[in-house]
Amino acid sequence: MARFRFYTCKIIIVTSVVWFMIGGGMLMYYTDCAGNNSLCVKKTLVVKDSTEDEDNMYPKSAIAPRGRFRRYTPKDYKLNPSHWPGEMGKGVAIAKEEEQLKNEKFKLNQFNLLASDRIALNRSLLDVRMEGCRRKEYPKTLPTTSIVIVFHNEAWSTLLRTVYSVINTSPAPLISEIILVDDASEREYLGKKLEDYVSKLSVTTKVMRTGKRSGLIRARLIGAAASTGQIITFLDAHCECTRGWLEPLLARVAQKIGLE
Repeated sequence: MARFRFYTCKIIIVTSVVWFMIGGGMLMYYTDCAGNNSLCVKKTLVVKDSTEDEDNMYPKSAIAPRGRFRRYTPKDYKLNPSHWPGEMGKGVAIAKEEEQLKNEKFKLNQFNLLASDRIALNRSLLDVRMEGCRRKEYPKTLPTTSIVIVFHNEAWSTLLRTVYSVINTSPAPLISEIILVDDASEREYLGKKLEDYVSKLSVTTKVMRTGKRSGLIRARLIGAAASTGQIITFLDAHCECTRGWLEPLLARVAQKIGLE
């Protein structure tokens, strides 16, 4: 019995030591701290690149595959009256006598459509950026982008709120167009009514049709093929862009082009 306990303890100790060594090795590998190996050298080089003077990170007059970068000014963001429903992301109260109507509308898109329909299409949202992000300055010229949004039986209010959020938070010279790709929607308001509505927007907005149910990726490829911007940005049909969302994305593309 004593010998059995001895060997049991020995096995436990050896197993613990082995696992400790494995864990230590993995920790050193993933933190690039195993002496002066190639991983540490590679990481040092990357850090050195990231601390270069930002004035030299972007091309002065870069030319992308589809033309020169555009000069722009940051978008002047206007706020709606604070008492409007849903402003700054506040909740929308639904009266008890409207519970049945709310539940009926919920079945259409599986969210509180009654509340969504009462929120302004161009509602204001909080600036959620950290202070350092707000102060950061970006190149005076950036590439243009085409915004591609695929939808299928999307609610009117959420789809257009996505479009308005792009328009209201993005510098106009940087938006080549907004392309809405309808993946075989069956709702009447997403037909000619939508086409007529978006044709009057301040930014060129097109509606394309897949003709038959194609799925998200194929529908995005249709929008990408029709785009004229220097780069393509894909958005969901039920999202809202906030202040300063676009410039950091385009600046990274400008940096990549400048370095290559």
